[in-house]
Amino acid sequence: MNSLLLKALKSFSATCNKAMLQANDEERIKLTLKVLHKNRIPINPAEIEAWLVANHWPQRSVASIVGWALALSSSGKLQLSNKNPKLTENEVWTKLNSR
Repeated sequence: MNSLLLKALKSFSATCNKAMLQANDEERIKLTLKVLHKNRIPINPAEIEAWLVANHWPQRSVASIVGWALALSSSGKLQLSNKNPKLTENEVWTKLNSR
């Protein structure tokens, strides 16, 4: 798994409500996946699913995240609900690349 994708997944585990993803969690995850894809980081839904399951994410949350990863990997598109997210794509990319 790519190190930036792994960093993103670890960040989600530390900051998201894993039991029931909140709207802001969903938007941040979608935006992060979109930024990774845009920057040619491989988004492998099977790898993401395996990592989430191994890190004790509930099936409902796993299904949502894997569904977004599948949509992105197949069509290259992922619809965000909020047209004005709290973070810009550039800010997300900068955070992923920081130590």
